[in-house]
Amino acid sequence: AWVGDLYPPVGTIIAAITPGGTLGLGIVGALIAGPFLQQMLQAMQQRRFPPVESAMFMAALGANPLFAHMVTTNLEAFLGVAAFGVGATNMVRFVAYRNTQAGFRAGLLFSLAALSSASGIVYIVVIGLAAPLISLARRGERGARASNILVLLFPTLSAFLTVAFLQLVFLHRPFAFLTDQFGYDPALWDTVPQLVTTLNGFLLLAPMISGWILALLVRRPGAVLISTLLFLGLLVGYILGLIPANSAGNTFFIMTMMGMAILPAATTRRADVLITIVAGVQIVIAWAAAYNRPVVLDWMGSIARVMGWA
Repeated sequence: AWVGDLYPPVGTIIAAITPGGTLGLGIVGALIAGPFLQQMLQAMQQRRFPPVESAMFMAALGANPLFAHMVTTNLEAFLGVAAFGVGATNMVRFVAYRNTQAGFRAGLLFSLAALSSASGIVYIVVIGLAAPLISLARRGERGARASNILVLLFPTLSAFLTVAFLQLVFLHRPFAFLTDQFGYDPALWDTVPQLVTTLNGFLLLAPMISGWILALLVRRPGAVLISTLLFLGLLVGYILGLIPANSAGNTFFIMTMMGMAILPAATTRRADVLITIVAGVQIVIAWAAAYNRPVVLDWMGSIARVMGWA
């Protein structure tokens, strides 16, 4: 199916028109990384996070080998992750602060995430489940949650339904472009117990636990459920084959960015200090996860050899 071969279209088209092969795609990723990090920093500054706290979160997000590896070697995954992160910050502005323009931007960014990588399908499903749990600015208005979800998901749903219609007309398989992305492997369920029995499993769980702690520190217990849903969604996406087994850092970055998006400014000095400590722990988690992934270690070794450091 021609559309199935094209999906995800954004990553496919960029790869087709970018000269220089892997090097060219790495440069494109690096060029996108700068504005992406600026947007995440801006979101924290708008909520008046203390400078040290913002710096710690930005270091956890961008100053580690996991981030550099994804940016320079996996453009499709990075586009999806970046669009999700910036979209999540706009989603919170829309739902919690009644910023309509931010809602439209969030919808378009989530659509970009879904059209950039197969993992984006997981992100969209999770957003549909998590958005109703965010505190509403229009509290008490009938249908507010449903209308918010519609604004956030409409661009993605309209794009998918348009492609499905074309597939139905020409190939009589309307959803083949989506079903072809799934690669369910029952054996992957065996990895679930490893979340609590291995170092790699703990490093995957750690961002979710950090999200729980942050939610409790700012007295937003509903955010605990958001972090849990997000982690479970990523886990199911991995088992269904939507998140590649050799992907490095997807879970960490998605969990960290969602925490940055929904975290309000602390109201006490003590909470600020504790949040900064949690952000510092995230830095340690990121570096530990990088050194626990062979694909990242091989990449770091290649760079060291090229630079004459090894």
